[in-house]
Amino acid sequence: MPIYEKRVRRNGVPLPIQCIRMKRKIINPSPILHYHDYTELLFGISGCAKAYVGTECYDLTEGSMIIVHDNEFHTVEGDGELSEYIVVKFLPSILFSEEQTLLEYTYARLLTQNVHDGKIFFKREELCDTPIATLFLHLMQEWNGEQFGYELSLRADVTSIIMYVMRLWQKQTPEIAELSVTAVQSELIQNAIEYIKANYVDLNEEQCARAMGVSSSYFSRVFKRGMRTSFCAYLTRIKLKEAEKLLLSGDLSMTEIAERVGFSTVSHFIASFRKHYRISPGRYRRHLRGMAEHADI
Repeated sequence: MPIYEKRVRRNGVPLPIQCIRMKRKIINPSPILHYHDYTELLFGISGCAKAYVGTECYDLTEGSMIIVHDNEFHTVEGDGELSEYIVVKFLPSILFSEEQTLLEYTYARLLTQNVHDGKIFFKREELCDTPIATLFLHLMQEWNGEQFGYELSLRADVTSIIMYVMRLWQKQTPEIAELSVTAVQSELIQNAIEYIKANYVDLNEEQCARAMGVSSSYFSRVFKRGMRTSFCAYLTRIKLKEAEKLLLSGDLSMTEIAERVGFSTVSHFIASFRKHYRISPGRYRRHLRGMAEHADI
């Protein structure tokens, strides 16, 4: 069964960043499926490991990189060959100031919501013109050395890596970088996102607009412009992400899961899940549970 990983601590203090260098032969799937509040970066050093993110599988080879968004089920396994890779986990909030500029709002939206479906797997040749490989090695050096100010160095390196990722995303989809809302509107959207996450089960667009103190038509227009997706589509994503956890954390029926996350009917839930994940919720449960049941630990 998937495990929720709590915040990492060092000397009793919760850490916003953790770095791990893995070097081992993985004969069977050894790590159980897990998820956490961190965004995770996987960077291949040598050999080949299999990284499973949701329903997708990627070859983590030398010089390749994978981004695992927060609360995404994932694991790494192999076939007995020696593989080495670096794991960097960080809270997205470290990249942005408390008083976000309008541009920082755009960056935060791209990273933490992933509503644009940006690619998460980058081959070595896609990264060869960037210093990403050097940055990962420097992250490990700073993490292990713990010299004065190393936390600032970690933050700087992670920020640089994400900057290059966002530029690759922008190259792939230029319109994601366009500033489409004002500072006041971006604050409205951020408040709405927090409200949606807390009230998604019985929420509709009109209720959310009322909670934000604006008209439904204005809210709908601003939300879609700023998030590049409709309120309904975003709400469905939130519900499906919660349904994902319920599918793997218990034996609830599809009807019970649909009710708990706020779908009006089980058929609507199944159709929405299949459309988003390209697999039925029943098959998704069997697939990921099967991986977990064959884990060593």
